Amino acid sequence: RSTPLLIDSYVEDSWRLRVASARVFCIVKNRDVRHFEKVVSFLDATYRLLPRLVAPIKHMKILFGLKTMVTHTDRRRRGFIQKAGES
Repeated sequence: RSTPLLIDSYVEDSWRLRVASARVFCIVKNRDVRHFEKVVSFLDATYRLLPRLVAPIKHMKILFGLKTMVTHTDRRRRGFIQKAGES
């Protein structure tokens, strides 16, 4: 049986997790590469705390995809890659 203190702690922690998740989701959705380090840190921390939540190979693929998107966006910004339809 849980004590009220543990339940209060869980509710407080779950609230923080929801806020952090929403923040990370917004960063990825908006492709805000300036803040992608926060996304990677969040994913790493989540994976360390809940290793069974995501399979190791999926975790690596997600991180690789994020890093690839950041690199691609950075190159596009610098003019190395042209957008589709541009000459």
